[in-house]
Amino acid sequence: MIDYQAVAAPPRQPPVWANISAAGLEHTELRVRPRAGTRGLAVVEEPPTTPARAKRSAADRAAVVSAGRACWGVFLLSLAGLLLTANGHHTGQDQEYNFRTARALPLERSFAIEPLNAANEAGMVGPDGRFYAHYAPGLPLLMAPVILVGRGLDGVTEGIRSRYIWDARDEADKASRFLVSYLNAPVTAATAALLALLVLRLGYPTPAAVFTALAYAFATFAWGQARVVFADPLQGLLILLGVVLLLGASPSRAALGGTALALAVLVKLTTLLVLPWVLLLPDARGRPLWRTPLMVCLVLGPSLAALALHALFNLFRFGNPFNTGYLARGSGGGESADAGSASRVLGVGFIRSPITGLYGLLFSIGRGIVWYAPPILAAAWAFQSFARERRQVAVAIGAACLSWLLVHGFWVGWHGGWGWGPRYLLPVLPLALVALAHCWIDRRARLAALGMVLVGVLVQLPGALVDFWLVGRDARAIYLARCVNCNDTSFFAFQFFLPEASDFTLHTNRLLSGNLDLAWITFAGTWVTPVTIGLVLFLAVTGWRLLLTNAIRAAMLARATKGAAS
Repeated sequence: MIDYQAVAAPPRQPPVWANISAAGLEHTELRVRPRAGTRGLAVVEEPPTTPARAKRSAADRAAVVSAGRACWGVFLLSLAGLLLTANGHHTGQDQEYNFRTARALPLERSFAIEPLNAANEAGMVGPDGRFYAHYAPGLPLLMAPVILVGRGLDGVTEGIRSRYIWDARDEADKASRFLVSYLNAPVTAATAALLALLVLRLGYPTPAAVFTALAYAFATFAWGQARVVFADPLQGLLILLGVVLLLGASPSRAALGGTALALAVLVKLTTLLVLPWVLLLPDARGRPLWRTPLMVCLVLGPSLAALALHALFNLFRFGNPFNTGYLARGSGGGESADAGSASRVLGVGFIRSPITGLYGLLFSIGRGIVWYAPPILAAAWAFQSFARERRQVAVAIGAACLSWLLVHGFWVGWHGGWGWGPRYLLPVLPLALVALAHCWIDRRARLAALGMVLVGVLVQLPGALVDFWLVGRDARAIYLARCVNCNDTSFFAFQFFLPEASDFTLHTNRLLSGNLDLAWITFAGTWVTPVTIGLVLFLAVTGWRLLLTNAIRAAMLARATKGAAS
């Protein structure tokens, strides 16, 4: 008879130290001893419980519960704010291409769509004679089930459809567009929660983690970008998830982290820029991931599979595994004379000098990250101290952010088109803000960081309350009224480098004119207003209670510890 309680083991196997606790750092002893009446079999036996061991185990469980409450609190609070400022409509050229692709997947079982017939069509006709957008498949695949749900809510969305004034193919299409417009709100809230988790795993206190996460959600351009269905928030979420899983990773966690990064590759190919640098992160034993061949395979293997899927996707659409559908164009709209041979093969466009792009992404009034994410200044100031204490993590994060900035500085469309803030920097913004948590340790640094975050919140209000597409049209109209030799190159210089045409100025003008772009105001008189206000209040109160419970228990624990010490 087979004894199912026994596990096979060598007769003289030494004690096994295996089971990693929930915190992922402490190790619990598991002892293997021979089983009476068996031959060559052993059973796993828990070691005797000592008061010190029990106390440490209870502390570990309490830490995990506390971290869970903090992350869920951040998620619910962030989601409440982002839902309150959602716009309830689908606008923009990039968004339209992705929406049409996502709609075609369930309805027509195809990635082919109707072109927009725009001057700068974002895609090309494939060998089958049908038009395909040049975007990666990740975002449309996520949007497709949301679109199906929207099309199935005919009765519920009747009032919304009657007031939906934006482009739509039919009545059911309006409901889908309304629902899809909320997509990046939970994505951004989840990114904030993961950022809190990363800060906690680095050993910072819970208040520092909550502060850093909420700063990302509401004091940077992530707030404005959550209102628009771009792929960058989803890419950033998956990159951050990969980093969280790979930090202190065991082989199983490394496989999960590699899978998260592979999904990010399916959302945007630029994810490849961070892959070499995540291998610098420490594993569960404190060694860099790159030093263990198994870990390297587990981290990079899924992304190689994702690249193969990209090649098949390109082959299916355009008949060439290396053709992404992008045109090698210069900043003036025509084919770039500076695009190298590699960029022509891959269908992308780069410029020889990144000075304009780097200055624009860092300091320009239209796209400079120092203006659209003021907390980044405090994070940059604290980075040196952060690196002294957590060198491996700091090197990995710093290298990933720097390579990301340099490559996008060379990109002909470094500005990302119309929108709020430097959209192309959004995927690595959470990583760049990790050092902000270090400011919480020192009282003076904390006050300075709080000041930066407060300024950041005020700066984001125009981007979080006004329609970016109308602001882009305003800028275009002002430019056409002034220009002589009108072209895209001079328009972008006009919009992103001149204060009077910048997003700051034009968004603020519309905000001061009372031109709010909020779903619960746009669709006033329907169920959208009461449901939005009720849901926002519920999420905010629940999130606040979770964070307040954490704070109270931490204060009680500190008081008890102080009393025991005295």
